[in-house]
Amino acid sequence: MTRHPARATTKWYHWVLAPLSGALLSNAVPHYVNGLSGNEFPTPFADPPAVGLSSPVTNSVWGVTNLAAGYALLRYTRSRTGSTTALPMAVLAGAFAFSVFLSRTVSAQLPPAGPQRTPLTDAHTRLHPRPKAVFPCRGGRHGGFWSTRG
Repeated sequence: MTRHPARATTKWYHWVLAPLSGALLSNAVPHYVNGLSGNEFPTPFADPPAVGLSSPVTNSVWGVTNLAAGYALLRYTRSRTGSTTALPMAVLAGAFAFSVFLSRTVSAQLPPAGPQRTPLTDAHTRLHPRPKAVFPCRGGRHGGFWSTRG
């Protein structure tokens, strides 16, 4: 006598967990990238929560935690459902919705983007200074066709 595995059934909470896993997976990306880049970024552990900036180490840990939780929820919902297309669409919908929410929320809180000075960019500037600008001249007092200024 052979055993047939029970057919997986999709419960209502699988459709709640699937978008939540997508949201956690998409939230892992900016925290982990900012942590690896050495940039401060808002986390729930900042002061005030989700507004203040947290250290790069905190962001790295928070990013890995989101990645692990999102992956665990994804594995759980995938193993419990028989759906092959609807579940990934729910995960993507959750990731997209949360990404739009985060981009609107975080962009309102962060200072405007501009050139950032970090120890790495300062070292690069010292090692590779910008060349002087070269302007074409037509002889005369500049001493030839090419002249340097600056």
